[in-house]
Amino acid sequence: MASEPAYQALFLGAGPQMQCGVGQYTRLLCATIEKLDPGSCTTLTLTRSEGSLADIWRAVGSARNVVCSFPIVAWKRVVFRPLLALAMARLRRRRIVLIQHEWAGLHWLRRITCIPALLLADTVVMFSPLVRHELADDLLVGWTAQKCVLAPLPPNIEAPAGMADSKLRQRLAAARQGHIGDFAVFGDDYDTPDGTAIRDYIHVTDLATAHVLALKLLVQGHSGGAFNLGTGAGFSVRQILAAIAAETGREVPHAVKPRRPGDPAYLVADPTAARETLKFRTTHSDLATIIRTAWAWHQKAHPLKTGEPLSPRKL
Repeated sequence: MASEPAYQALFLGAGPQMQCGVGQYTRLLCATIEKLDPGSCTTLTLTRSEGSLADIWRAVGSARNVVCSFPIVAWKRVVFRPLLALAMARLRRRRIVLIQHEWAGLHWLRRITCIPALLLADTVVMFSPLVRHELADDLLVGWTAQKCVLAPLPPNIEAPAGMADSKLRQRLAAARQGHIGDFAVFGDDYDTPDGTAIRDYIHVTDLATAHVLALKLLVQGHSGGAFNLGTGAGFSVRQILAAIAAETGREVPHAVKPRRPGDPAYLVADPTAARETLKFRTTHSDLATIIRTAWAWHQKAHPLKTGEPLSPRKL
């Protein structure tokens, strides 16, 4: 009787040769899922000298899912082994997750190399609807776009030390530093506690975490879905202004202007599905953390315009 696979996912890679962004993404994705679920992942290095038939057969049999990221620069000369691994995965009835980063921009010879992987895959993960449209328009393999799911992550899923957040907070920080002379608050007569519009704000680290959780589910065989990411609560524009004043020690110069047509008074996310399916919870999206990290990023990216202090203005 066959034994149960020891791992949830086997990641195919080309070892230290994977110096491109795709290779970096593959390593970081494996490490992130392993961190979330220790002991769930393993890797198989396929090069000219590594990855015999026996090695591939054993490795594929050890996991429920085989994850392959295409195209890998280091695999230009090692095409047969990764495709053989996917074929063996099909023979052993393992689920194949193919991460396809591009299509129309590839040289036609490289697209030919990717075609067997597309045909063998159960699920094709892409990061751009444009790439999915490019694949769907392909006369030869356009039908494989039906297997695609979108996971909007860049090739490098490691969060940077400093980061920017929403356009509102970027403009507020820029106004605070003197780069925008007159920050506008559009409407102060909404049916809200302080009269300004309320919106849901999510920290970029929480957003990235949700996408990693979604990829983890896909690797485990989940069919995917649509999820609304947010806190389920909201802050008004005046609350954002007050939080920036508390963090920086000075108020943001601003002017109140008429409402913009179509702007709702209250707009927040409903994260119920993400909480139930992804087990997603925000941990960095309190207002103080959002403002502190956004302000730290802006101080580095956009130093003060002049050495003169800004004149505080009452809210």
